[in-house]
Amino acid sequence: MTPLTRREFAGAALAGLASAQSGSSRFTKGICRGIFPKEMALEECFRQAKNAGFDAIELPMLAELDPSTSPERVRRIGENARKSGVAVAALWVSALSASPLNSPDPEVRARGIEAIRKAVEFAGYLDCGALLLVPG
Repeated sequence: MTPLTRREFAGAALAGLASAQSGSSRFTKGICRGIFPKEMALEECFRQAKNAGFDAIELPMLAELDPSTSPERVRRIGENARKSGVAVAALWVSALSASPLNSPDPEVRARGIEAIRKAVEFAGYLDCGALLLVPG
């Protein structure tokens, strides 16, 4: 595969931009919840993301969406996102930073595996098709 020239790259980028503006893009423009102030309510983050032109948001499993959050609350979060016009693009399994899967301690690894199980469960409630995992 030969590298693209600057001109070829710019042409491809402009074609992608035109496609995105026409609504026929296969890409979704998303933003991470972490870009918003911690004290901002999730519902406001969804509105602000949509108003800024984003189609989706990535949610970390912290604070208002930690592993102990009830299924009903997780479903409400997903409904609020959809009502605001954004999808939940991905869940960031942030609990893995404290419980890495490559830990020499089997109990720490087990907590990491449980965090992933919880994320898979939450993804179903949120209609989210991706998890962000940093295993080590």
